[in-house]
Amino acid sequence: MKLLTTFVSAVLCAIFNVGAQGVGFKVTLPADSAYNGMRVLIQNISPESAKSFSELKSVNGSQAFAGRAEASPYGIYRIICSNSKYQYSLPVYVNPDDTVVALGMQTSGPSLVSSLSDTSNRALHAYQEFLTQKSIRLSHETDSMPLDEIKARLSSLITAGNSIVDSLKPEPQVAEFIRLWAYSSVFECVDMANYLFRRSRRDMYIAPTDILPPPSTILDTPMAMAFMSNVLAVTTSLPDRVPVEQQLEALYASYRTPVIRSAVAQNLVMGFVNHYNPSDGMAEGEKRLASMIEKYSLPEHLMTAFKAKKVVSEGTPFPDVTLVDRDGNTVDFSRFRGKYVYVDLWASWCGPCCAEVPHLKKLEKDMAGSNVEFVSISLDSSRDSWIKKMAQLDMHGNQLLCNDDRLAQMLNVKGIPHFLVYDPEGRLLIYKAPRPSSEQILPTLKALGAKE
Repeated sequence: MKLLTTFVSAVLCAIFNVGAQGVGFKVTLPADSAYNGMRVLIQNISPESAKSFSELKSVNGSQAFAGRAEASPYGIYRIICSNSKYQYSLPVYVNPDDTVVALGMQTSGPSLVSSLSDTSNRALHAYQEFLTQKSIRLSHETDSMPLDEIKARLSSLITAGNSIVDSLKPEPQVAEFIRLWAYSSVFECVDMANYLFRRSRRDMYIAPTDILPPPSTILDTPMAMAFMSNVLAVTTSLPDRVPVEQQLEALYASYRTPVIRSAVAQNLVMGFVNHYNPSDGMAEGEKRLASMIEKYSLPEHLMTAFKAKKVVSEGTPFPDVTLVDRDGNTVDFSRFRGKYVYVDLWASWCGPCCAEVPHLKKLEKDMAGSNVEFVSISLDSSRDSWIKKMAQLDMHGNQLLCNDDRLAQMLNVKGIPHFLVYDPEGRLLIYKAPRPSSEQILPTLKALGAKE
């Protein structure tokens, strides 16, 4: 055992001294089969919206994991341990002057806690245990609990955080983290409670403002970005049912922290991009978006995403791409003019795509003799894989191949299967048509097929 310990120590020293910067971590999990196969990740808490994760490596196949993580400006890190059955996440505090930290994990009820015992880590552990137990009880009892009691229990998450901070007096940045954690947890629990109300058809609703103070009084700080639900909390607190430009004005009037402004502004404007109705005029929408991007220094990818909507606007023609049939003959999409065309974008390697094929064949049979044509377009890069899969699934009719990614890019398709409907003039009619397995598609196509 002593020899193994010496070997492990030597390996850890080698890992920690390979000229890397940041903080070296050694995390030892409990010697229990429940923790076999665990991955251990370290996330540094920082004001950046894109958090940095570092995976620790098992030392000689043991329950000890070691590696380095980018230094947190606050000295706060999340340790995430997960395998096929369990996932744990717990925050720890490391003195900013420390370059190496070793800690063990131990079970505490349904949670894992670290062996670190300074006042800051005791405060983090205490709030984690309280939050875990309360969340479990809320999820199990919300369906039968009176509304006032639910609100009281949610309010206790804030009270407990303040009490732990006041009694243990952790480092100031840890105290801020716990208060932000409490705010975020209540916001998430309110959302969960309202979901459970809907599921059980209880005529009840909790507004975040029933329990929480205005986000601008708590979340106007860089550390708020440690909890992504805080971005949603700020977003939902802004004026509703008004143009996005007014929401942005309210955001910048109420908040001063640059990372909060930027994250929420991008969230708002991406919502504008995703929900913009092309029938309102793409040129007008592009003009509004360009103005917002310039005024608030937003990333240009928002404009790129908006321009991609042009190809999926009602009335746009099918993209100019090369399609071939199973015999290698080039097929122009214009050959289907005069009929409504139900297009299936799929690939041989796509399980959900193949699962739709039997439903598609039945749909074709049900629509036989109508003014609707069915066209399946494979996005396979391998012609042989396409041919083989068609034979396996007994696919007939209009089977075409576009063996590069241009079609998906030109149609702004991010996932398959994807179904579209084009009108008899070859213009886009429905960008996201129901799947063949859905109950909506047959009446939709019958209504089209009945048209002259």
